Amino acid sequence: MRSNTMASPPTVGLPPHRFGRFARTGVVATVAAAMAFTTIATLPAVADEQPAWQDEVLGTGETSLQPEVVAGTFGNVTNAEALTAGGSGSATLTWDGAGLAPYVILDYGPVVGGLPYFTIDSSSGDVGVRTAYSESLKYVIRMNASQLVKPAAAGAETVYVTNTTQMTVGQSLLIGSGDEQETATIVAIGLPAVTTTSFAPIAAGATNVEVTTTNNFPVGAELLIGTGAAQQSVTITAVGRTSSQTTLAADAAAGSTNIKVASTAGRQVGDVLTVGGESVTVTSVGTAGAAGTGLDVTALAANHPATTPVVFNGSGLSFTPAVTAAFDAGTTLRNPRTGVTVSPLTKAHTTDSPVTSSPGNVVGDNAGYLGTGVGSPRNRVTQVSGAATYTTQANALQGGIRFHAVTLTTPGTVSISEVGVVSKFPNRGPEDYAGWFLSSDEVLNDIWYTGAYTVDTNMVPTGAQNNSTFPVILDGAKRDRRIWAGDLFNAGRTTYTAFGYGENGSDYIRNSIGVLGSRQAANGSVPGESANWTSVPAVAQFYSTAYSIYFPVGLVDNYRYTGDLDFASSQYGRLKAQMNYNLGLTNADGLIVTTSGSDGRD
Repeated sequence: MRSNTMASPPTVGLPPHRFGRFARTGVVATVAAAMAFTTIATLPAVADEQPAWQDEVLGTGETSLQPEVVAGTFGNVTNAEALTAGGSGSATLTWDGAGLAPYVILDYGPVVGGLPYFTIDSSSGDVGVRTAYSESLKYVIRMNASQLVKPAAAGAETVYVTNTTQMTVGQSLLIGSGDEQETATIVAIGLPAVTTTSFAPIAAGATNVEVTTTNNFPVGAELLIGTGAAQQSVTITAVGRTSSQTTLAADAAAGSTNIKVASTAGRQVGDVLTVGGESVTVTSVGTAGAAGTGLDVTALAANHPATTPVVFNGSGLSFTPAVTAAFDAGTTLRNPRTGVTVSPLTKAHTTDSPVTSSPGNVVGDNAGYLGTGVGSPRNRVTQVSGAATYTTQANALQGGIRFHAVTLTTPGTVSISEVGVVSKFPNRGPEDYAGWFLSSDEVLNDIWYTGAYTVDTNMVPTGAQNNSTFPVILDGAKRDRRIWAGDLFNAGRTTYTAFGYGENGSDYIRNSIGVLGSRQAANGSVPGESANWTSVPAVAQFYSTAYSIYFPVGLVDNYRYTGDLDFASSQYGRLKAQMNYNLGLTNADGLIVTTSGSDGRD
């Protein structure tokens, strides 16, 4: 293993007297000392003309990114290769509106991010074009994954399944597994099965079952009790009330005619409840919780502590004929409903046999929890009409794009000459690396350069995000797209090592730390994350004590590596206030004590 390093790394630190006047402030003095006297043992490597290591770098320096290969097509698609880098001409997609629309899936190789776009050469009038994105092929194209809820005989033209998500008329359904698997074509899509569970055991010979919900279990419907070979089919003859359980929210004394409960949902006057083994009748329904008005009941005969179970046994579902075997509490109960109409089956399939649709639908994944900008969905539909380039709005950056799918949503024909992403991350090429790594183990090489590239994709240069006036680094290119204090510490060392000090590297970390520090609370705590650094003031929240503590940790580390005296000095007052806040949380053993709930989040 080798790396290119500076021969004589300098000593970097603040002069001791700069912080001498704080020597008696306990923890603050300790942290200040760490800032003042740290010596860098090894600086980031300096990039050299090393073709071997340069071949490992994933970034290219390009701002307009094209897919490398076609990952797959379906339906009436011609010349899909035109949409890859180096391709020529146009790809054409045509759909008559029957069955599943055609699509092409494109692969960028490494994951990229920015503003997706496509260029239409021509179209047959107004045509809907959907594009979708994901870092994973299985999420850009979604297939149904379900199972049979009841047996399907050879010759059957209806299958009853747990869900119909992502099913489309004309798709193939793969039913069963191994030698018993077969393919059928979807003719029509009805309703999937609905499920409830038995609240109590079901005895052999029973014609009633207590259930947790009666929604979508009407009189006359088929009721499937159990799964697999033990499953029995009966018909619902009456629908009653559901059973439920809550707990006492406070102690209840013998003789009491009021009980505090965790939930009053579903309770009615006249309900008979079992409280710790004794029965009481509800005379009035109030509010839940230890401070709520609770339930008025007939007098208790015994004392019952908080958390004692409070059970209501509803009348459930009645059915015919009687079951011939016993079933445990928690047994799965289903109404199969109308199912899916398919071409005639050639084989018999048992309950619980797997069912999968093919090919999948162009959907894209779910980003969620986005910070700055708008939460642009991972797929969008654009109505196209004639030649034009269609781009993503500037504040709807998409990260985590490896696979880019294109399909039609309305019948017609479109010719597409280009699909790509306008890069909004630095996309550093070898010439931008301040350090490099190379070993005889290609796995280690991949780990190092993938890590560096991941940090690269998390960087947001000035102007890349709407209204951004300085560069920052986020916790993820796809989500959360926020500045997180804990993530900065780890990203910082990778940034210093791979991209060095200054505008290509450490400035991203410095600015991000500064954003969090700028929103310090009056009690001294620094926010753990910022959802929007482009607003004035920045939008930020505390999140947790652990993340707040990362502010001084990241600040000290930034100074250790960069020697940026001006920035360290500008943040020192904030560091002291944060450390004093931490001291205020310590117990007699010197350990920080967090409050219950979310404050303990790491």
